[in-house]
Amino acid sequence: MTAIDPMTGDDDRNDAGQDASVMAFLALYLIVLAFFIVLNAVSKREDQRAKAAIGSVVASFRQSTEVSTGPFDFVGGYGVEADRGDFNEAVRRLFEASMPIARVDPYQPFGRVAVTLPMATLFAPGVATIKPLRRPFLDRFANILRNDSPGQFFEIELLLGTSTDRPGSADRPLAVNRAGALARALRDAGVPAERIVTGIDAGDPAHMQFVINPRRVEVAAPVIGGS
Repeated sequence: MTAIDPMTGDDDRNDAGQDASVMAFLALYLIVLAFFIVLNAVSKREDQRAKAAIGSVVASFRQSTEVSTGPFDFVGGYGVEADRGDFNEAVRRLFEASMPIARVDPYQPFGRVAVTLPMATLFAPGVATIKPLRRPFLDRFANILRNDSPGQFFEIELLLGTSTDRPGSADRPLAVNRAGALARALRDAGVPAERIVTGIDAGDPAHMQFVINPRRVEVAAPVIGGS
């Protein structure tokens, strides 16, 4: 028998159905709330991991987020401006002999040399460890960069792209670790750490770029006379 409230005429079954609907709504709300709490926690943890990885690279090497475009003192070649083609030719020959698929542009403004190459030439998919077969190439490249002459030296920018410029992007920690691995390899091969610049920015994650900048050594003029 169905009970009916004598004052309102309401069926008890209607009240039970309304209570069940309210409970179902509250349960769904709590599930959705818990999902967003977990999602937010995961996002913060990934951001912290990315910041930690970036910090480990910045601690040892200079960092830039884009290719520098400002004016530089032009110094070419191995010490004299007229022979700047010697240096450019040495870089071109090295990359073409070791990595024929690399694109070398030795005619950049201000005496720069830019080299673009696939990431797969130096790294296996998904890892930040340099392929052992590429170590001799990096040693020869470092030897070119170390070839200072009076009044000038060379600075190297290691520029890696990610699918997005957000710090928490999935491929950003890998790009940071790869930039750090390359910078450490060049430093261990004799390139001073202060001449190595790492850059991570939104771009093509399948390619990287080496930009070599000639720099002039500033020498203070001797003081003549004086008291």
